Amino acid sequence: MRLVFASTVLCFVGFTALQSAFLTSDQAGGGDNARTMRVVQISLVPESLGAVYGEGLDPEVLHWIYPDEPVVVQLTLSNQSGESMEIPRQPREWFEAAHLRLVERVAGEKTGAANGRPSNELSGRLLQRSRAGPASLTADVLRLGTGSSETVRLEFDRKGSFDVRPGIYALSVTIDERFAVAERTSQLLHAERLVGVRTVESRADLMNHAAHMAMWATLARDFDAARRWLRELLAVNPVSSVGYAQMGNVAQAEGRCKEAIVNWEKALQILTADSDTEGRDRGGTARDDGLASLKWKIRRCQ
Repeated sequence: MRLVFASTVLCFVGFTALQSAFLTSDQAGGGDNARTMRVVQISLVPESLGAVYGEGLDPEVLHWIYPDEPVVVQLTLSNQSGESMEIPRQPREWFEAAHLRLVERVAGEKTGAANGRPSNELSGRLLQRSRAGPASLTADVLRLGTGSSETVRLEFDRKGSFDVRPGIYALSVTIDERFAVAERTSQLLHAERLVGVRTVESRADLMNHAAHMAMWATLARDFDAARRWLRELLAVNPVSSVGYAQMGNVAQAEGRCKEAIVNWEKALQILTADSDTEGRDRGGTARDDGLASLKWKIRRCQ
């Protein structure tokens, strides 16, 4: 099972938008640079998809995981401090020093890593590393120029560190300040997201699970499996814009541009007419973004 992506972000129309949402600060540096924001910040994104169909699901939870999905998170360390900084990689790299925790939400209580019940500590293997801006990596140090960042994707053992029962959890990450030290820098080294873990129970679950599994199959380039999952989704809901949009994505990945356009145009018609009455976020920003994304894909593929 895997908890949207480092350098590879796939957008599937109709899913709740997934955003890194970098934390912000109102603290400024001192001295001659009083007007310069000096912030070292970390963001956390669970790589699960949102609920296309939200009936019976908590509307506050953007990220959902179903059985058989991979569990992957994206962590980004960003230097907005106005000066270059060096992060030691010994004895461990910064993301290996991060504390990733799951805290289960208790009915009637606020979910949070700081005030939650005993949590699961997570540790994952590195899947992918990418850097943006003037960043470099040597044997002993990660050097981040101002405005640069490093992003890692970590995969967790579904049967080990992520062996949790269905429920809603606060997924949080905190990094020891020793791994991100810069002079006169305000450090925002904690981030948190709500994540839901579900079994397939309802009609909405059937559709969401099929869409999730189709995405993972597409990423793995198992296009036959992706189509099987999408046929299952469309059998339950023949007017699923997400189903047709992902069918188009599969065809595009196979180099079948004409087939991709046919499916994208079908998804575009459904979204424009608002025919998928079961979809989440109908008429909102997600729908507008979906329409724009489909039109862009159609233009690019021709």
